[in-house]
Amino acid sequence: MQIKSYFGYHEEHKGLYRTLFTMTQPVGEVYDNYADWFKRVFVPGLKKGERGYIVAKEEKGKVVGCALLKDTPNEKKICTLFVRSDWRGRGVGTELMKSCLKALGPKPLLTVSHKNFPQFKPLLQRFGFELSSKRRVKDRIEYCFNDQRAEVIERGLIPVLIQRIRQLRHK
Repeated sequence: MQIKSYFGYHEEHKGLYRTLFTMTQPVGEVYDNYADWFKRVFVPGLKKGERGYIVAKEEKGKVVGCALLKDTPNEKKICTLFVRSDWRGRGVGTELMKSCLKALGPKPLLTVSHKNFPQFKPLLQRFGFELSSKRRVKDRIEYCFNDQRAEVIERGLIPVLIQRIRQLRHK
């Protein structure tokens, strides 16, 4: 398996963007307007230099998993982490997560729907993700991990800023 990380828009990757969009369509079952988000937020974010993607490919070059990322000064977030169903349980998610943490730092924001939480729970525990909050979004519950905003509310601004400065120094 080969894992590659990319940030920004790459004209030669238009076909890859279509592949990522098609492969991640099941995300739309849990997150409303996923297709619209991909086309109107993710791709333009690539062009602004605020988004990235990590791709897992099998030996023959076929994409088997991906992570879609947001990397701005105010937010480091794993927006989507997806592994094709026929490749789950083979360590693809683990390798993608390692690459996400390498790209974004040790505590990126991540939200997981109640429906998907059972399959993500072992991965999140393994990598030390901390539950920050639960929130109701329409008819579902969403778990939010490593949310710096929630920490600001709970612990106060100064300790969070000190922690963030330490994280940035270790990059």
